[in-house]
Amino acid sequence: MRLPDLPREAISIMLGFEFAHLGINEENKDKALDSANLLSHLFYFPIKEGTSSIFAGSGFEVIKKRFLGKHGHIAIATNNIHRAIAYLKTKGISILPETAKEDKGKLKTIYIDQEVSGFAIHLLQK
Repeated sequence: MRLPDLPREAISIMLGFEFAHLGINEENKDKALDSANLLSHLFYFPIKEGTSSIFAGSGFEVIKKRFLGKHGHIAIATNNIHRAIAYLKTKGISILPETAKEDKGKLKTIYIDQEVSGFAIHLLQK
């Protein structure tokens, strides 16, 4: 069912969905570092290494091991992750509770049960 334009626009504004970053799965830490360094070398993106991934700028997250999605993931930021989950549920889309990550007791990220062209999708609280 397609909503009329006004309700769709209101939902869009309320949830504020936007592309946050592209996650790229690598086999191990060394390959992840090579990929992140190449992105940094080509485009002068700063490198920031974390426990499970390495960011090249804010747009690329290179994962240090295989994870969800054949190729990696697409992170979609939202104004309210709980409302986004409820909205997606109305579309028949479920979350993967085992992927939830919290920060100071608040939900920060969670994957949904959909992929696009071999990329898993996770929501990210703005």
